Amino acid sequence: MKYFFLYIFFLILSFPLFYFVFKFGNPDNIAHDFYHYYPLYDDFDFIKSPPPFNMRCIGAFFIYLIHQTISYPDTETVFQYNPFGFKESVWFSAVFFNYLILAATALLIFLCYRSSFHQNNQKSTVYGLMAALLFYFGYGILFFDLMPITEAFSVFLFSLALYLLKHRSKFIWLTLPFIIFQREFLLVLLMIYVILEVKRFKIRFTGLFVIISILLLAFYVLLRNYYFLNPYLDRKSTRLNSSHIPLSRMPSSAWKK
Repeated sequence: MKYFFLYIFFLILSFPLFYFVFKFGNPDNIAHDFYHYYPLYDDFDFIKSPPPFNMRCIGAFFIYLIHQTISYPDTETVFQYNPFGFKESVWFSAVFFNYLILAATALLIFLCYRSSFHQNNQKSTVYGLMAALLFYFGYGILFFDLMPITEAFSVFLFSLALYLLKHRSKFIWLTLPFIIFQREFLLVLLMIYVILEVKRFKIRFTGLFVIISILLLAFYVLLRNYYFLNPYLDRKSTRLNSSHIPLSRMPSSAWKK
């Protein structure tokens, strides 16, 4: 229960950041990938989203659920003046989900750092809070992770994987497939981390982790080149310029409010 209240504390602490991004954020400058993820957020449509964006579907699915279930607060935002008819409710759902998940990430960072000490005393708690706050008020949160793209949930999954590895939990094996469908290169980073810490994890675990990671990466390549490949919407043909002209290839009905 005490960790629940700590999560609420992180939510309250970061609410001004969330509100600022929701009211004044504009994906055109630093988060234009939002337009690639938009079909997933709006109606979970893989066809209209090009690879590799349509494979980063775990976080996108939760945003889609929020969009379908939570009422959008009707308030004036910078985003509502976009000239392409994108729904403000989708924008809100993506930013709101990232707001929730970043608070959970901060809690994970607190727990990871706190458990680094042999004794969970007051000193370890203070250092854990400092680490979480340093994560929160870094440049990346306001100008990147809170924006309506998939980085926030990717950071959460990476932090969760590190926490599970640190505690040698068997749930790490359930986390790896989710990473493949969120941000594949994180699996490479985890594999490098386990190899570098081979003395800690032992050769047997390290070897098994590397083998499973390689198999999952091969599975990812197979899916990307066959199941998720859309020859009409590959990444090169949909790379957005400043006017987002390539989006006009998609049916106009998909973007209207």
